[in-house]
Amino acid sequence: MKRLVPGVGYDIYETADCVSLVIDAAQAADDSHPFKVTLSGLKFKVVPGTVNSKMPTLDGTALDAATAPEKTISATGHVYLKCAHSAPTSFPSTITVEYATTVPADSDTYAYVDLATIDVTSGKATKTAQPVRTSLYGERLKCGSATAEYFFSRA
Repeated sequence: MKRLVPGVGYDIYETADCVSLVIDAAQAADDSHPFKVTLSGLKFKVVPGTVNSKMPTLDGTALDAATAPEKTISATGHVYLKCAHSAPTSFPSTITVEYATTVPADSDTYAYVDLATIDVTSGKATKTAQPVRTSLYGERLKCGSATAEYFFSRA
């Protein structure tokens, strides 16, 4: 068998009368996506994703750091993005991953995006929802004295 194309997670081989595609099982099983929340006991991590090409932080450490940041939780709540607006910089000026029992309401200064819901019962954490599965593009619109409005879509 002659190896035609080495790939990431796959190889293509050629024999006298056929071509074979061999897929690495570990690569095929990888179901991670931007902002995927993963649990390990009562700690969570977030797979790196961006908002307007900016990397969020968790407790001061970028999600794409060599050692992924994690946070310990003790009660049912939400993992969410806190996107800050600070004139004259473009929106968002900073993005942090936060955890609380509820997701705060948007304001003139901050927009909040719910990433996942985690249920903590009898000392065991279970993810019950994951509405965001991609990096995001966000816009902030403010007219007059009305509270700013925020719009997010898949990047």
